[in-house]
Amino acid sequence: LLAHVYLNEDHGWLEVLWLLHSMDYQLWSKSPRLIITAPMKGCGKSTNLDVLNAMADKAIQSGSCSPAAYVAYAARECQVFFIDEADLSFGKHGNTDMTRCLNTGYERGKPHRKTEPRGNQHVPVCLPVYSSAVLAGIALETKMEDATLDRSIIIKMDMAKKSQLPEPYKPKKHEAKFLEHGRKLKRWMMDNREAIASQEPRFLPMDNFRLEDNFEPLLCIAQIHSEELAGRVRRIAKELDSNGSYENVSLKAVADLHRWYQLRRNNMKPEWSYNICDKGIGPEAAVKALIDLHSMDVDGEKPWENFHPERFESARHIQARELTALLKDVGVPKVSIRAGQSAYAYRWQDIERVYYQYFDDQQAEYVPGLDELEEVYEFKNAYAEASQRSSVV
Repeated sequence: LLAHVYLNEDHGWLEVLWLLHSMDYQLWSKSPRLIITAPMKGCGKSTNLDVLNAMADKAIQSGSCSPAAYVAYAARECQVFFIDEADLSFGKHGNTDMTRCLNTGYERGKPHRKTEPRGNQHVPVCLPVYSSAVLAGIALETKMEDATLDRSIIIKMDMAKKSQLPEPYKPKKHEAKFLEHGRKLKRWMMDNREAIASQEPRFLPMDNFRLEDNFEPLLCIAQIHSEELAGRVRRIAKELDSNGSYENVSLKAVADLHRWYQLRRNNMKPEWSYNICDKGIGPEAAVKALIDLHSMDVDGEKPWENFHPERFESARHIQARELTALLKDVGVPKVSIRAGQSAYAYRWQDIERVYYQYFDDQQAEYVPGLDELEEVYEFKNAYAEASQRSSVV
């Protein structure tokens, strides 16, 4: 696989293990989606999809698909979907029925319910849609619904230089080899089916339980293959859990704004200056802060500056209205703040509250009544000190 598709070794193993799981995903209660994405065209997403499709069992390759067709195929069970340009069907501006069906099919036992006309009546029907799916497209981590991303294993690809990929995949030349690899993978899966089904995944301690659900099939298979491969899967899952790589975009915005605030809070003024004060920050200023924060990144990712990588360079950065929607989703609304004059902005205290809720384990737990009592004591002490200084004068 790595000889013909430009991937790092960890991603290569994740794809092969996911492919093995898709050959008998009925063994588990959940089937994670595999998302293959890249920041621009020409990174090999469609090629990667073709290679996996050649090795898959009961694959359905779909360039485009209507909601009715998707539900009908998924209801047959034991299907593996390979969908390119997935944002057109499943993205935030795609078909909501297909997205709902995709997310429902993540877990066994949760059918898709709809009505069908029969004569003069509409009769409710219940269709099992538990299935596996690979989704490919540009910048899917910003275009897909959070519920879909939360149910997925994400493979991020980059554009390869000619020296990094000496033998690119050519169907006429290499497809037969991968078909044979697929048959061998299927045989290995069948031979070890009972042993894999009896496995209990042994993860390193993690906080993200959904991440454990997504990696459970892969780790069960890896534990049967070898302890070395199982250790690799545990390490990958732990790194994703520790680094917050599966956080949603809204929480990433909160974390970055909090970081920017910590770096500059001592220099903030009590009144508005360039739409920033010690009480909050305006939407336009927040966008500029996010872009500036990542302007010197060593890896050059610049997630907020390249929020829409498919657009022209001048229009790629995140818009203020988009940031407002993201922050509102996690409890950071845009409110009126008076600091000399009134302006609509995000309160720093809201950003800090959400940050400590999701990221900082050392933050003291809020106890109703106790915190308010401490504030009263602080006020009384400050008042007493001020009164004492006044009497001395």
